[in-house]
Amino acid sequence: MPGTQSEHISPLQQLTDTDALLELSRLLNSSQDLEFILGNALLSAMGRLMVSRGIVMVKEDESLFTVQAVKGLSRDLLGKSFRISTGWKHFVDCPTACASLAPDEKDALLSLCEDNGIAAIVPLVLDDSMVGIIGLGNRLIGAGFDTPQVTLLESIASIAATAVQNALTIEKLRTLNRELDRKVQEISALFEFSHEANSTFNSRHILRILGYTIMGQFRTRRYAIYLRSKSGFDIATQFGASDDDAKPPENAARLAQPVRRDTATGAIATWMNERDFLLVFPLVSHNEVRGMVCLGERAGGEEYSDTDVSFLSGLCTAAVSALENSRLFKETVEKERMERELNIARGIQKQLLPESLPCPANYRAAGLNDSSLQVGGDYYDGVQLSETEYLYAIADVSGKGAPASILMANVQAALRTIAPLHLDLPEATARINDVIFGNTGAEMFITFFWGVLNAETNRFRYVNAGHNPPLLLRSDGSLEALEKGGLILGIMESTMPYEQGDVELLPGDTIVMYTDGVNEAMNTDEDEFGVERLKQLLQHNRDDSPHALVATIRNAIHEFSVDAGQSDDITLLLLKRDG
Repeated sequence: MPGTQSEHISPLQQLTDTDALLELSRLLNSSQDLEFILGNALLSAMGRLMVSRGIVMVKEDESLFTVQAVKGLSRDLLGKSFRISTGWKHFVDCPTACASLAPDEKDALLSLCEDNGIAAIVPLVLDDSMVGIIGLGNRLIGAGFDTPQVTLLESIASIAATAVQNALTIEKLRTLNRELDRKVQEISALFEFSHEANSTFNSRHILRILGYTIMGQFRTRRYAIYLRSKSGFDIATQFGASDDDAKPPENAARLAQPVRRDTATGAIATWMNERDFLLVFPLVSHNEVRGMVCLGERAGGEEYSDTDVSFLSGLCTAAVSALENSRLFKETVEKERMERELNIARGIQKQLLPESLPCPANYRAAGLNDSSLQVGGDYYDGVQLSETEYLYAIADVSGKGAPASILMANVQAALRTIAPLHLDLPEATARINDVIFGNTGAEMFITFFWGVLNAETNRFRYVNAGHNPPLLLRSDGSLEALEKGGLILGIMESTMPYEQGDVELLPGDTIVMYTDGVNEAMNTDEDEFGVERLKQLLQHNRDDSPHALVATIRNAIHEFSVDAGQSDDITLLLLKRDG
């Protein structure tokens, strides 16, 4: 196309063009507004060459160019993009330009040129790279563009390229600054939220702060926060959303990532549509979904961007941490309260056990109670009934902890009430059984052993209600099991009389009463201490005093189960006739 007209340019025309280019350079470089730069560059080219239509495309990425200015053409072209992988350095007509492109790129650009009467293309080149394209229609006067006109167009394009690149750079900086400002604002909001949320252990207050932060940052018209309970997800707080009982579906507990309404599937999609939620964000702690933040439409109608989701992720992480701290604090307070109450209960329970055991002359007694928990269900006692008779008892309530200790207190009360009545042991045992049966459930029961020593006759009559048979350790090392009795206490009402046993204590004999925490103590291999090991220990130490023998048994059990820990209450009651 160059050279189709006279290439002669008068000195006056050259001076005029130079002045125009200088003025254009001053004008374009005085502005940072890309629309202003493109519009004036296009008008200058069209005015100098007497063209009635023109278009400007600006490079978006590696090969994508977008229409950002038009003159004499439909504004519907604005925003349309074209792939142009070939770079042009100089003025070129449209057919030649299109011929250098890949087939798919060629067809799109050729269609643009033919449909809109674009005849020539002037690249905006800076540092050997196209930053944009000016497309011009045919001249109103003349058949084409001669060399001086092409030179003028390329000069205009060169000036425009610099101004366009500067404007794009400044716009990128502005975008980065806006993004940086937003990040700073988000970080500030996260810091303020974390500070405020972690300054309280009130979960309601934490959720309220979370709601305010969501509304302030996202301009959300509606939101709801659900927390997980044993029955599913319960709404904890909301704004603009319904707080009815429509719970999220069960599969919400398996959410690992945020869910958008347009990509949700199945039950969660149906629920989000019904509730008009656009975004559901799980509150995850230790790989478990503890709750959900559900957001509705925004005040400006914008979608939730990836940046919004990223910020919400940080916000929810901080919220979960604060809620978890609140839960742990409450559990700690509750645990400390329970420990204080259990310590009080332990003190009361210790008061129910005798400080010392009464015994007649020529006899010695010793007892031990080691609870596996703060309070337990083992019990032993000693009561002087008269100048010559002394009662000794030991019991083991099923279970451990506070329920067992309460029932143990009932046993003690029943024993202390019935013992002074001087009833026969079988009848008294039946009365205690009926009291326990009438006041406990079927899951609670008591193994019980008691006996009365007559200091004048040295005889010991007893009743064993399902308890580990105490061992009568004779002075010669032989052993007898005291088994006579009947049913465990509390299983059923007394229908058959308990059987009474009777033995004589000779000098040096010892009665060893114990609970199953002794023989069932386990080591790390889950082997039991056992009755046989206890018998051998008793025979080997039969000459020891009751106090010394109690200490020996206790030490042996602790050494046996040293790494396994104590799994049950350990209770001993020993009565020995001196030689």
